[in-house]
Amino acid sequence: MQSCFFRCWLISWAIAVFLPSALIAGFALAPHGPAITSITALPAATWAVADEMGPAAKLLLGACLFAAFLLVERSRPTRQSARIALAIAGALAAMLVTIALLPADWSRGFAIGLGGNRFDPSLLAAYVTGSAAAGLSFAMSVSRCLARLSG
Repeated sequence: MQSCFFRCWLISWAIAVFLPSALIAGFALAPHGPAITSITALPAATWAVADEMGPAAKLLLGACLFAAFLLVERSRPTRQSARIALAIAGALAAMLVTIALLPADWSRGFAIGLGGNRFDPSLLAAYVTGSAAAGLSFAMSVSRCLARLSG
């Protein structure tokens, strides 16, 4: 179970960082972000946005996701739908806690450090989408990993 949890958490954390970065780059939501002239420029622009995100934001988000997913697995959901719902809710809570609690000075390239407003609606949409996808990814991959171990 531990190897499943850690691997799935790490992948979900990467999704929670890079999917919002792709959306922010693709829709040009970053005030000083790279200009996207073609779809082939999106990977480099995504990397640039994710790289600009400060280490404190990445670490706090990772820690909050870890705690949320640990609570999900400690509740031992028996149905797949329950695991998915709990993981998505936990990932959303982790993202919102990170946005709310991270001091502005440590928010370089993230939330208030990116747009000047802690809960900017356009950026929040990208962050919510990324965290929901991270929660879904965690739930599906943990279920698949556990099924592989037990079967």
